[in-house]
Amino acid sequence: MSGRRHAFYAASVAVLGLTVAAGCSNQTVRDMEGVPVEEPEKVELYVAPDRFPNAVAMCIHGEGFVSTTRDQSPAALQHIPEWSASRESGWCGQ
Repeated sequence: MSGRRHAFYAASVAVLGLTVAAGCSNQTVRDMEGVPVEEPEKVELYVAPDRFPNAVAMCIHGEGFVSTTRDQSPAALQHIPEWSASRESGWCGQ
C-alpha cells in the first residue's frame, strides 16, 4: 500500500507541476486565427517612478503610438501624429 501511495503522490506532483508550467507559458490569447504577428518597427519602454504602469512608445508602419503596460485597464493605444515618419522631425523616421 505504501508503494502505491508514493506512486500516487509522485503522479499528483507531476500533474500539478505540468499544470503550473502550462499556466505560466508565454502564450498570449489571440482572438483572430491565421493573422501573422509582427513587431513594431521601433519600441521604447519608459519606467514610471512607481515601476507600474510603464509607458511604451512605438512605431507601427511609420506612425507613432503610446500605450501602457497595465493589464487591469482597457487597452489605451493613443496615436501621436507628431511622431510620424512623414514629418521632418518625426521620431518614427529617425
